[in-house]
Amino acid sequence: MFLNKGFQAFISKPIDIPHLDSVIKQWVRNEELEKSYEAMQVTSDGHTFVDLRTGKDRRSGKDRRKGVDRRLFEENIEGIDTAKGLERFGGDRETFLQVLRSFASNTKLLLETVKEPDESKLHDYAITVHGLKSSCRGICAEAAGSQAETLEKAAKAGDFNFVIANNPALIENVTKLITAIEEKFSRGETKKNKLKKDKPYKETLQRLQTACENYQIEEIDAAINEIEVFDYEADDGLAQWLRENVDQMNYMEIVERISALG
Repeated sequence: MFLNKGFQAFISKPIDIPHLDSVIKQWVRNEELEKSYEAMQVTSDGHTFVDLRTGKDRRSGKDRRKGVDRRLFEENIEGIDTAKGLERFGGDRETFLQVLRSFASNTKLLLETVKEPDESKLHDYAITVHGLKSSCRGICAEAAGSQAETLEKAAKAGDFNFVIANNPALIENVTKLITAIEEKFSRGETKKNKLKKDKPYKETLQRLQTACENYQIEEIDAAINEIEVFDYEADDGLAQWLRENVDQMNYMEIVERISALG
């Protein structure tokens, strides 16, 4: 249907990152820019370039792993096939960690909406657990994804008794997933032995604000990562709040809060 309506390509879920990357490169191209990059080489001062002819990042493995503790992947996260997850994201540990962090943050909000199913709103329930199914499978948490799929089908069939009987198990298992992810991050942060500071630097907050105003994703990530270098003792939970809202892409809320700081 999409192709008949003029779309150039279609990719089904679950999204395979290398496949997505190849399709984007096929249809979203700047040939003149590509030509200008062809002569570029990796420089000795650490600057790196993407070879647009092959679509491959020509950084060394060490550079690609910069800032990511490999030990976070030495043990599986309970309920998640981390090896399969890394494969899905092309071996990019940093991206996979960001996806896991986003899952933990955003899924908490979804769970709140399905804790007490309402028979008169089974359609809404089905939509929500459909989202849970996709997000669980997106991080290779197949068991939880299958639970959500079963409940989605039951809700669509109007089987409220099945939903009531099995919804608590879904809530429990997805909550365990979130806890396991957060514990993994917590262990990783402990190993970093962060320095203490009262509050985030104003300059970094201003950079984050500007990036959010302009939807500059890479700048947003860079700014929030810089903020998280320290543990803060007098920021009233600001750093944690910023991370949660970056993960949820609440950029205008971030702009408003930083602006209010003066």
